Amino acid sequence: MSWTAHADLDDIAALITDLTGRTIRRVVAEDPEWTATLIDHGMPAFQATMLLDMVQAARRGEFATTGKDLETLIGAL
Repeated sequence: MSWTAHADLDDIAALITDLTGRTIRRVVAEDPEWTATLIDHGMPAFQATMLLDMVQAARRGEFATTGKDLETLIGAL
């Protein structure tokens, strides 16, 4: 089984359904609902907001670039 062989999370849900015999479905929540759910389950609001900010940055592709900046900052190992 390879995670990268599947196109999206719907495929992963179907695979897990097949493997376990239990229905697994992908649910997409809007940002406010997602954040509220985290808070309702005990996550402090500031952490939920920070996590949402990271998710939104990932959506915008802000983590998709690569470079040698970290290596330059900490020195080559």
